[in-house]
Amino acid sequence: MEGQVPHVIFNMSSLKVINFDGNKLSGLLFPDTDTSISSHILEVLYLSNNQFTGQLPSGFWKLKNIQRLEASFNSFIGIIPSEVVNLTQLTHLYLGYNRLTGMFYI
Repeated sequence: MEGQVPHVIFNMSSLKVINFDGNKLSGLLFPDTDTSISSHILEVLYLSNNQFTGQLPSGFWKLKNIQRLEASFNSFIGIIPSEVVNLTQLTHLYLGYNRLTGMFYI
């Protein structure tokens, strides 16, 4: 697949796994103003090996049920925000091979 991720996918509130690994996706994943993301039951989100750029989406840190989040091999920049510690279900986080900085402590 190429282009932007259709935002309608994140409106599917019963979706537990999204795997977009190894495509040519870019653009915004979900709008920063979307408050419905916090009630989403999404448990696994694979976004590695795409063409995403810019800051890590703030929507990541609102996924309260997320267990696995992989967004490696993109071109994300900036810091890893402290909100990552609010993801209490998270067991696997892989953000390698981006241009991210900072540290967080659990």
